[in-house]
Amino acid sequence: MEQMGTWVLKLGRVFGWLAAWAWTIIAGVGGLGLIITLGPLPLTNGWFALFSGISACPLTGWLLKICRC
Repeated sequence: MEQMGTWVLKLGRVFGWLAAWAWTIIAGVGGLGLIITLGPLPLTNGWFALFSGISACPLTGWLLKICRC
């Protein structure tokens, strides 16, 4: 029974990691595209999507952990 629990945890971590990177690419690149095409002002959809993608990125957490910020 113990192996079943670790298998489910590993599968959950993989899906979470993939979902985080997918959201980073979709929201981050989409937000940047909106900022480039529509301009940086007003502070609306493009900025929200860009920062949403950055905050969901696994690399952001890893870098914050290293910098101890």
